[in-house]
Amino acid sequence: MLKVHSLEKIIDGIIGKKTVKEEVSYRLSQFVISYETEKECLVMSTFTGRILWLDGAEKEAFLSLKTKGMKGDQLAASGLGKLAEWHMAVPEDYNDCQTYLNVLSIMQGLQKKTTGINEYMILPTLGCNAGCTYCYEEEMRKHVMSVKVADETINFIRRTMTNAPIKIIWYGGEPLTATGTISHICEELSKENIIFSSELVTNGALMNRELAHVVKSEWHVKSVQISADGAREDYEKRKQFHNPQLHNYDSLFHAIHCMLDEGMEVVIRCNYDHENIDRIPMFLRDLHREFPNSKNLTIYFSMLFQTRKSMDGAKLFKKTCELTRIAKDMNLIHDGEEANNRFRTHYCMADCEDKIIIDPDGKLFHCTNLPKEQCVGTINDLTYSSISLPDARTPDEECRKCPYLPKCTPYYRNLCPDHELCCRSIKEIEFIEKLKKIVKNNKEWRQTNEARKL
Repeated sequence: MLKVHSLEKIIDGIIGKKTVKEEVSYRLSQFVISYETEKECLVMSTFTGRILWLDGAEKEAFLSLKTKGMKGDQLAASGLGKLAEWHMAVPEDYNDCQTYLNVLSIMQGLQKKTTGINEYMILPTLGCNAGCTYCYEEEMRKHVMSVKVADETINFIRRTMTNAPIKIIWYGGEPLTATGTISHICEELSKENIIFSSELVTNGALMNRELAHVVKSEWHVKSVQISADGAREDYEKRKQFHNPQLHNYDSLFHAIHCMLDEGMEVVIRCNYDHENIDRIPMFLRDLHREFPNSKNLTIYFSMLFQTRKSMDGAKLFKKTCELTRIAKDMNLIHDGEEANNRFRTHYCMADCEDKIIIDPDGKLFHCTNLPKEQCVGTINDLTYSSISLPDARTPDEECRKCPYLPKCTPYYRNLCPDHELCCRSIKEIEFIEKLKKIVKNNKEWRQTNEARKL
């Protein structure tokens, strides 16, 4: 048995190691997934993050456990006793979901409580210079944050911020249509010696070299996410810029150059659906040709909101696995950028007490995707306290049975309007692809310090 990836020791301390009881009937934990080849088997716990490599007799014994279960004495004799010790093989009546929820609660309790907010997502405007065909904000009132609200936002940050440096994410609408508002807020924060860094989410069309310098030096932006829609044909058809002669596919590449030259990290969010996904490789080739060796440029693929509601979303998601391989070969996705196996206590902004969203009217939200009815206050409130949503934080019956629950948010099916109808199928594809990658890099994994014979 080869241990490819261990888990944080604190998890072991909470759940404890179990000894095999000979007379007890065991089954695989709900949170164990596997990928089998002809000779080997890779086993992963989505709960603890452990990944084990089994071969030979161990593999055959595992497959028997997976299909029929085993008595404790058989489990020990087959060499799989460690699975029980590590909660990967559990007694038949074991409540996997409740154990995970208990550990999650303890881990959240052990976290150092923040004394305020350390991340503010600010929407200086809901206006935009584009008319994206898929925009989910199209029915919202298009206006820019007033100077009064901007000043009140500064006061809100001053009252609620943590002692540590804070982060601001500039979002929209298109935030670059409200550069005056952003500069005003950043200038006032700097005058008060409030230490902050920023991220920017933009379509990039309004970016030029002069603005890029301001973005880096005055807004303290370290990372920029640019939304794109694939190949030239799809990009220009979908973006529907108000001034297409000036803002187009070519201006996207110019914007990326401007930001990279200022030393900012650029992350491209490539939106996809059934109509454009087959032409995305053309976009990747254009990026590779224009930016062949940039370590500060990377890309990821995001299914459009409307497509997430389709039951065949999993089939579409599977195509991004090949796109990811192409992007990696072109150095557009760098090693180490894929999600790791660490136990996470929070998976989305709506589940974090130290993050908040401020819209152009000064209203507060936990997530950009939540409807306006989910407003939790305003920047003029004397104090800010997190408003929890207890019903939404309890997984529903379908989620309680899902092997990928520890890799998800408790809000997902109950509240998140962005969830995929076929979320479980998509998670399965995602994690099996990760296990396939480990199998492919078998020799490399065996040589790492983490991989050792047990």
